[in-house]
Amino acid sequence: MDSNPYVEDTENLIHELNQTNGLFKFVRLMREKFQAAALS
Repeated sequence: MDSNPYVEDTENLIHELNQTNGLFKFVRLMREKFQAAALS
């Protein structure tokens, strides 16, 4: 997965999403990581 700005641990998050189907958790964590990356 590509994102700008770069978001760390996307591979792990995608793997967990595929294992658990926890879409809302995935979206929440990706949003938090994206916001943190955008602010730094």
